[in-house]
Amino acid sequence: MLYRRLQRKRVMRFCLLVLTAAALCALAQLSLSQGSLAAGSMLFETSSSPAPSPAPLSFPLPSCKRLPSPGDFVRLALERQAWPEQEEPGPAQPQPEQEEPAPEEVPQKPFRIALTFDDGPGPYTARLLDGLAQYDARATFFVLGCRIPGNEELLVRMAQEGHEIGNHSYSHSLFQKMSQSAVSEEIRQTADMIETACGVRPWLVRPPYGDLSSSVTRALSEPLVLWSVDPQDWKLRNADAVVQAVLSSVGDGDIVLLHDIHSTSVDAALILLERLSEQGYDFVTVTELFEQAGTPMEQNGRYRQAGARTGSDPSAQS
Repeated sequence: MLYRRLQRKRVMRFCLLVLTAAALCALAQLSLSQGSLAAGSMLFETSSSPAPSPAPLSFPLPSCKRLPSPGDFVRLALERQAWPEQEEPGPAQPQPEQEEPAPEEVPQKPFRIALTFDDGPGPYTARLLDGLAQYDARATFFVLGCRIPGNEELLVRMAQEGHEIGNHSYSHSLFQKMSQSAVSEEIRQTADMIETACGVRPWLVRPPYGDLSSSVTRALSEPLVLWSVDPQDWKLRNADAVVQAVLSSVGDGDIVLLHDIHSTSVDAALILLERLSEQGYDFVTVTELFEQAGTPMEQNGRYRQAGARTGSDPSAQS
Protein backbone atom coordinates (compact mmCIF):
# COMPACT_ATOMS: atom_id res chain seq x y z
CA MET A 1 0.00 0.00 0.00
CA LEU A 2 2.78 2.33 0.93
CA TYR A 3 4.63 1.36 -2.17
CA ARG A 4 1.69 2.34 -4.39
CA ARG A 5 1.46 5.80 -2.84
CA LEU A 6 5.15 6.46 -3.45
CA GLN A 7 4.80 5.23 -6.99
CA ARG A 8 1.83 7.56 -7.59
CA LYS A 9 3.77 10.61 -6.25
CA ARG A 10 6.65 9.85 -8.59
CA VAL A 11 4.30 9.70 -11.56
CA MET A 12 2.67 12.98 -10.59
CA ARG A 13 6.06 14.68 -10.24
CA PHE A 14 7.10 13.35 -13.61
CA CYS A 15 3.91 14.64 -15.21
CA LEU A 16 4.40 18.01 -13.55
CA LEU A 17 7.92 18.19 -14.93
CA VAL A 18 6.67 17.27 -18.36
CA LEU A 19 3.95 19.92 -18.21
CA THR A 20 6.45 22.52 -16.97
CA ALA A 21 8.85 21.66 -19.75
CA ALA A 22 6.05 21.85 -22.29
CA ALA A 23 4.97 25.24 -20.93
CA LEU A 24 8.53 26.53 -21.12
CA CYS A 25 8.86 25.28 -24.68
CA ALA A 26 5.61 26.99 -25.61
CA LEU A 27 6.78 30.26 -24.07
CA ALA A 28 10.11 30.03 -25.89
CA GLN A 29 8.38 29.32 -29.17
CA LEU A 30 6.08 32.30 -28.65
CA SER A 31 9.03 34.60 -27.97
CA LEU A 32 10.81 33.43 -31.09
CA SER A 33 7.70 34.03 -33.19
CA GLN A 34 7.28 37.61 -31.93
CA GLY A 35 10.95 38.35 -32.59
CA SER A 36 10.63 37.03 -36.13
CA LEU A 37 7.57 39.19 -36.68
CA ALA A 38 9.39 42.32 -35.42
CA ALA A 39 12.41 41.60 -37.55
CA GLY A 40 10.21 41.01 -40.56
CA SER A 41 8.38 44.26 -39.94
CA MET A 42 11.65 46.18 -39.79
CA LEU A 43 12.87 44.47 -42.92
CA PHE A 44 9.61 45.36 -44.69
CA GLU A 45 9.86 49.00 -43.67
CA THR A 46 13.47 49.20 -44.81
CA SER A 47 12.83 47.62 -48.17
CA SER A 48 9.70 49.72 -48.84
CA SER A 49 11.38 53.09 -48.16
CA PRO A 50 13.15 54.61 -51.23
CA ALA A 51 16.82 53.91 -51.29
CA PRO A 52 19.06 57.02 -51.40
CA SER A 53 20.59 57.84 -54.77
CA PRO A 54 24.14 56.60 -55.02
CA ALA A 55 26.82 59.26 -54.83
CA PRO A 56 28.63 59.99 -58.09
CA LEU A 57 31.43 57.58 -58.92
CA SER A 58 30.53 55.25 -55.96
CA PHE A 59 29.70 51.55 -56.22
CA PRO A 60 25.99 50.95 -56.85
CA LEU A 61 24.12 48.97 -54.20
CA PRO A 62 23.76 45.30 -55.03
CA SER A 63 20.37 43.85 -55.79
CA CYS A 64 18.32 42.73 -52.80
CA LYS A 65 17.56 39.44 -54.54
CA ARG A 66 20.96 37.97 -53.79
CA LEU A 67 24.11 38.74 -51.88
CA PRO A 68 27.01 40.27 -53.87
CA SER A 69 29.74 37.89 -54.85
CA PRO A 70 33.48 38.65 -55.12
CA GLY A 71 33.06 38.71 -58.91
CA ASP A 72 30.60 41.59 -58.63
CA PHE A 73 33.22 43.78 -56.94
CA VAL A 74 35.84 42.85 -59.54
CA ARG A 75 33.42 43.73 -62.36
CA LEU A 76 32.50 47.08 -60.72
CA ALA A 77 36.16 47.93 -60.22
CA LEU A 78 36.86 47.35 -63.93
CA GLU A 79 33.85 49.46 -64.93
CA ARG A 80 34.96 52.29 -62.68
CA GLN A 81 38.36 52.40 -64.38
CA ALA A 82 36.53 53.08 -67.66
CA TRP A 83 34.47 55.94 -66.19
CA PRO A 84 35.75 59.46 -67.11
CA GLU A 85 37.49 61.20 -64.27
CA GLN A 86 35.75 64.32 -63.03
CA GLU A 87 37.93 67.09 -61.73
CA GLU A 88 36.82 68.84 -58.63
CA PRO A 89 35.94 72.47 -59.35
CA GLY A 90 38.68 74.79 -58.23
CA PRO A 91 38.27 78.32 -56.90
CA ALA A 92 36.63 80.74 -59.32
CA GLN A 93 39.22 82.67 -61.25
CA PRO A 94 38.66 86.45 -61.47
CA GLN A 95 37.66 87.52 -64.94
CA PRO A 96 39.98 90.09 -66.51
CA GLU A 97 38.44 93.51 -66.87
CA GLN A 98 37.48 94.24 -70.42
CA GLU A 99 38.88 97.52 -71.62
CA GLU A 100 36.51 99.73 -73.52
CA PRO A 101 37.55 100.01 -77.15
CA ALA A 102 39.13 103.33 -78.02
CA PRO A 103 36.94 105.54 -80.19
CA GLU A 104 37.76 105.19 -83.82
CA GLU A 105 39.60 108.17 -85.21
CA VAL A 106 37.92 109.73 -88.21
CA PRO A 107 40.56 109.99 -90.94
CA GLN A 108 41.37 113.49 -92.10
CA LYS A 109 40.36 114.41 -95.59
CA PRO A 110 43.04 115.93 -97.83
CA PHE A 111 41.46 119.38 -98.03
CA ARG A 112 39.58 121.74 -95.72
CA ILE A 113 37.68 124.99 -96.05
CA ALA A 114 35.83 127.41 -93.80
CA LEU A 115 32.20 128.12 -94.64
CA THR A 116 31.20 131.50 -93.21
CA PHE A 117 27.70 132.98 -92.96
CA ASP A 118 26.97 136.69 -92.52
CA ASP A 119 24.04 138.87 -91.41
CA GLY A 120 22.17 136.26 -89.36
CA PRO A 121 20.73 134.65 -87.46
CA GLY A 122 17.60 134.43 -89.59
CA PRO A 123 14.58 132.27 -90.38
CA TYR A 124 16.68 129.71 -92.32
CA THR A 125 19.54 129.35 -89.85
CA ALA A 126 18.01 126.37 -88.03
CA ARG A 127 17.71 124.40 -91.29
CA LEU A 128 21.33 125.23 -92.06
CA LEU A 129 22.40 123.96 -88.64
CA ASP A 130 20.56 120.70 -89.31
CA GLY A 131 22.49 120.21 -92.54
CA LEU A 132 25.82 121.03 -90.93
CA ALA A 133 25.14 118.47 -88.21
CA GLN A 134 24.33 115.82 -90.82
CA TYR A 135 27.82 116.16 -92.31
CA ASP A 136 29.58 116.77 -88.99
CA ALA A 137 30.66 120.13 -90.41
CA ARG A 138 31.74 123.22 -88.50
CA ALA A 139 31.10 126.75 -89.72
CA THR A 140 31.65 130.33 -88.59
CA PHE A 141 28.67 132.66 -88.15
CA PHE A 142 29.30 136.43 -88.23
CA VAL A 143 26.12 137.66 -86.58
CA LEU A 144 24.52 141.09 -86.39
CA GLY A 145 23.62 142.48 -82.97
CA CYS A 146 20.28 143.77 -84.21
CA ARG A 147 19.20 140.21 -85.13
CA ILE A 148 20.02 138.60 -81.80
CA PRO A 149 16.85 139.47 -79.83
CA GLY A 150 14.41 136.59 -80.26
CA ASN A 151 17.09 134.31 -81.76
CA GLU A 152 19.10 133.61 -78.63
CA GLU A 153 18.36 129.89 -78.86
CA LEU A 154 20.02 129.73 -82.26
CA LEU A 155 23.21 131.21 -80.81
CA VAL A 156 23.11 128.69 -77.98
CA ARG A 157 22.77 125.89 -80.50
CA MET A 158 25.67 127.24 -82.57
CA ALA A 159 27.93 127.21 -79.56
CA GLN A 160 26.79 123.79 -78.36
CA GLU A 161 27.31 122.18 -81.76
CA GLY A 162 30.88 123.43 -82.10
CA HIS A 163 30.42 126.31 -84.50
CA GLU A 164 32.31 129.58 -84.19
CA ILE A 165 30.46 132.84 -83.57
CA GLY A 166 31.98 136.03 -84.90
CA ASN A 167 31.06 139.72 -84.68
CA HIS A 168 29.58 141.49 -87.73
CA SER A 169 28.68 144.76 -85.96
CA TYR A 170 25.30 145.78 -84.61
CA SER A 171 23.62 147.57 -87.55
CA HIS A 172 25.75 146.63 -90.62
CA SER A 173 26.69 150.27 -91.14
CA LEU A 174 29.63 151.33 -93.30
CA PHE A 175 32.42 151.85 -90.79
CA GLN A 176 34.51 154.27 -92.84
CA LYS A 177 31.71 156.84 -92.50
CA MET A 178 31.64 156.45 -88.73
CA SER A 179 33.91 157.73 -86.00
CA GLN A 180 36.35 155.36 -84.37
CA SER A 181 34.43 155.53 -81.11
CA ALA A 182 31.17 154.67 -82.91
CA VAL A 183 32.84 151.70 -84.63
CA SER A 184 34.22 150.44 -81.31
CA GLU A 185 30.81 150.84 -79.67
CA GLU A 186 29.07 148.80 -82.41
CA ILE A 187 31.55 145.94 -81.94
CA ARG A 188 31.45 146.09 -78.13
CA GLN A 189 27.66 146.21 -77.96
CA THR A 190 27.31 143.16 -80.26
CA ALA A 191 29.97 141.24 -78.36
CA ASP A 192 28.09 141.86 -75.09
CA MET A 193 24.82 140.65 -76.62
CA ILE A 194 26.42 137.45 -77.98
CA GLU A 195 28.03 136.69 -74.63
CA THR A 196 24.75 137.27 -72.81
CA ALA A 197 22.87 135.02 -75.22
CA CYS A 198 25.17 131.98 -75.30
CA GLY A 199 28.00 132.57 -72.84
CA VAL A 200 30.69 132.91 -75.52
CA ARG A 201 32.39 136.22 -76.25
CA PRO A 202 33.34 136.53 -79.93
CA TRP A 203 36.99 136.89 -80.87
CA LEU A 204 36.79 137.43 -84.62
CA VAL A 205 35.34 140.48 -86.40
CA ARG A 206 34.17 140.80 -89.99
CA PRO A 207 33.60 144.47 -90.81
CA PRO A 208 30.44 145.13 -92.86
CA TYR A 209 31.17 145.16 -96.63
CA GLY A 210 34.71 144.00 -95.88
CA ASP A 211 35.69 147.55 -95.00
CA LEU A 212 39.33 147.60 -93.94
CA SER A 213 40.00 151.32 -94.19
CA SER A 214 42.64 152.77 -91.95
CA SER A 215 40.07 154.31 -89.61
CA VAL A 216 38.48 150.91 -89.06
CA THR A 217 41.72 149.07 -88.36
CA ARG A 218 42.73 151.76 -85.88
CA ALA A 219 39.39 151.42 -84.05
CA LEU A 220 39.53 147.64 -83.71
CA SER A 221 42.02 145.28 -82.05
CA GLU A 222 40.42 141.94 -82.94
CA PRO A 223 41.48 139.70 -85.87
CA LEU A 224 39.71 140.98 -89.02
CA VAL A 225 38.39 138.20 -91.26
CA LEU A 226 37.46 138.64 -94.92
CA TRP A 227 37.10 135.85 -97.56
CA SER A 228 38.73 134.30 -100.60
CA VAL A 229 35.62 132.90 -102.37
CA ASP A 230 32.61 135.20 -102.92
CA PRO A 231 29.84 133.67 -105.08
CA GLN A 232 27.71 136.81 -104.58
CA ASP A 233 24.83 134.71 -103.29
CA TRP A 234 23.11 137.83 -101.96
CA LYS A 235 22.88 139.04 -105.59
CA LEU A 236 22.28 135.81 -107.54
CA ARG A 237 19.54 134.38 -105.29
CA ASN A 238 19.83 131.11 -107.22
CA ALA A 239 21.10 127.99 -105.45
CA ASP A 240 22.48 126.22 -108.54
CA ALA A 241 24.32 129.36 -109.71
CA VAL A 242 25.83 129.84 -106.25
CA VAL A 243 26.98 126.22 -106.12
CA GLN A 244 28.60 126.48 -109.54
CA ALA A 245 30.36 129.72 -108.58
CA VAL A 246 31.87 128.13 -105.46
CA LEU A 247 32.90 124.84 -107.09
CA SER A 248 34.64 126.65 -109.95
CA SER A 249 37.02 128.53 -107.64
CA VAL A 250 37.26 126.81 -104.24
CA GLY A 251 40.51 125.24 -103.05
CA ASP A 252 42.25 124.02 -99.91
CA GLY A 253 42.40 126.67 -97.19
CA ASP A 254 39.73 128.94 -98.68
CA ILE A 255 37.19 131.03 -96.75
CA VAL A 256 33.78 130.98 -98.46
CA LEU A 257 31.36 133.88 -97.98
CA LEU A 258 27.60 133.10 -97.78
CA HIS A 259 24.54 134.64 -96.08
CA ASP A 260 22.13 132.53 -94.03
CA ILE A 261 19.34 135.12 -94.24
CA HIS A 262 18.54 133.95 -97.80
CA SER A 263 16.78 130.62 -98.40
CA THR A 264 18.61 130.14 -101.73
CA SER A 265 21.94 130.59 -99.97
CA VAL A 266 21.05 127.94 -97.40
CA ASP A 267 19.95 125.61 -100.23
CA ALA A 268 23.30 126.18 -101.94
CA ALA A 269 25.19 125.52 -98.72
CA LEU A 270 23.47 122.17 -98.23
CA ILE A 271 24.38 121.14 -101.78
CA LEU A 272 27.97 122.28 -101.27
CA LEU A 273 28.25 120.17 -98.12
CA GLU A 274 27.47 117.06 -100.13
CA ARG A 275 29.55 117.92 -103.21
CA LEU A 276 32.64 119.14 -101.41
CA SER A 277 32.53 116.30 -98.90
CA GLU A 278 32.64 113.85 -101.83
CA GLN A 279 35.65 115.75 -103.22
CA GLY A 280 37.62 115.28 -99.97
CA TYR A 281 36.96 118.48 -98.03
CA ASP A 282 36.64 118.88 -94.29
CA PHE A 283 34.56 121.82 -93.02
CA VAL A 284 36.24 123.68 -90.15
CA THR A 285 35.92 127.02 -88.39
CA VAL A 286 38.03 129.99 -89.40
CA THR A 287 40.18 129.68 -86.28
CA GLU A 288 40.75 125.96 -86.94
CA LEU A 289 41.59 126.68 -90.56
CA PHE A 290 44.55 128.91 -89.62
CA GLU A 291 45.64 126.78 -86.67
CA GLN A 292 45.92 123.75 -88.94
CA ALA A 293 48.02 125.85 -91.32
CA GLY A 294 50.38 126.74 -88.48
CA THR A 295 49.47 130.46 -88.48
CA PRO A 296 47.45 131.27 -85.33
CA MET A 297 45.33 134.37 -85.61
CA GLU A 298 46.53 137.54 -83.85
CA GLN A 299 45.03 140.81 -82.74
CA ASN A 300 44.44 143.33 -85.54
CA GLY A 301 45.61 140.79 -88.11
CA ARG A 302 43.94 140.53 -91.52
CA TYR A 303 42.94 137.13 -92.83
CA ARG A 304 41.59 136.11 -96.24
CA GLN A 305 42.95 132.63 -96.92
CA ALA A 306 44.95 129.97 -95.05
CA GLY A 307 47.73 127.82 -96.38
CA ALA A 308 47.79 124.05 -96.57
CA ARG A 309 47.40 121.96 -93.42
CA THR A 310 50.71 121.60 -91.57
CA GLY A 311 52.27 118.24 -92.35
CA SER A 312 50.07 117.59 -95.39
CA ASP A 313 51.49 116.30 -98.66
CA PRO A 314 51.33 119.10 -101.26
CA SER A 315 51.44 116.53 -104.06
CA ALA A 316 48.08 115.15 -102.84
CA GLN A 317 46.36 118.46 -103.49
CA SER A 318 44.88 119.44 -106.81
